[in-house]
Amino acid sequence: MDRDEALMDDENRVIENTENLKVLAKKLYETDYSLWLSSTVFSLKKLHEALKNIENLDIIHIIEELEGISKSLEKELRFRLKVLMHHILKYNYQQKSICISWIGTILEQQQEINDILEENPSLKNKVRAFCEKKYPEAVKLAANETQLSIEVFPKSIELSEYEILEKEYPID
Repeated sequence: MDRDEALMDDENRVIENTENLKVLAKKLYETDYSLWLSSTVFSLKKLHEALKNIENLDIIHIIEELEGISKSLEKELRFRLKVLMHHILKYNYQQKSICISWIGTILEQQQEINDILEENPSLKNKVRAFCEKKYPEAVKLAANETQLSIEVFPKSIELSEYEILEKEYPID
């Protein structure tokens, strides 16, 4: 094999590998949007380092925007977990005052959170940490709305992932 044939083989392998990466990226985009965002940001940063002279692309701002989208997904998940725990705490600690709107909020938040996690499976491993971070805020909200002392509620989260994401909370 001469030098030109070897270069042609190398070029064909690069094209084939590029096509394989495109297929993998498309699958990742469809199966885990959050992981796709992180992976794309990482790749764009590496690309920017390698090709700093590309003037037609505003890569820095593209990266910032993609990171912002990723952060907003996490922010939405944290917010929904706080709202959900707040209502579960009210449900658990003020049984005599349970109302249908609490149950509706619990169900809605569970559904929305599970949708987010289904679309972004890489966020599943952050749920516990987000719950631990947002639990004190949920307690303050529950204590305020129920007029119960903050000391009535556990100092740290005792709810399981099942109780947060899956358990049904009926009106008795």
